[in-house]
Amino acid sequence: MPIRFDPRHFLLALTVLAVWLAWLVVRPFARVLFMAAVVATVIAPLASALAGRMKGARGRAAALITLGLLLALVGPLAAIATVVVGQATEAVNWLGRAVHEGGLAGLIERLPQLARPLASELADRVRDACAGRPVDITLHLSPDAALRAAAAAADPADRIVVFGSFFTVGGVLKDGLPRLAARHLTQDRG
Repeated sequence: MPIRFDPRHFLLALTVLAVWLAWLVVRPFARVLFMAAVVATVIAPLASALAGRMKGARGRAAALITLGLLLALVGPLAAIATVVVGQATEAVNWLGRAVHEGGLAGLIERLPQLARPLASELADRVRDACAGRPVDITLHLSPDAALRAAAAAADPADRIVVFGSFFTVGGVLKDGLPRLAARHLTQDRG
């Protein structure tokens, strides 16, 4: 018995394929779309009432509600970010003072009692790993000053390790790449 081609079956197969491909596109956003539908359903009466008070200006009512929701979400996040940045700044300042005033031993003494044994063990491991090698750890006021001091003391065979931070990246973006004048970079090659 020959197989009959029915255009309706082909159209049904294409429809199923299209729905499946559309689901693959929508699936990563399904939760967000569901939450948007829930929020829209909950806020619809408020939008209608607000549009009624604004003489039918549904667009302005929607914009006002969107702005209100944005402020309700961004406000607390901005407050939390402000507190976190302030605490991080205080922590970095505390760390700098502790190292500047008492070195690594002074820093370990300022740590909470529970953290001191672990910090001492880590310091001992670093000291043992560097045994017999010259190690110089210094504190500088800015990443630029640290980089310039490292370049001034560098030898062609030395490696300079720079621990970056957002301040360092910001300094590079603001001031551009620093021009270094290390001894081995300025000597004439003859």
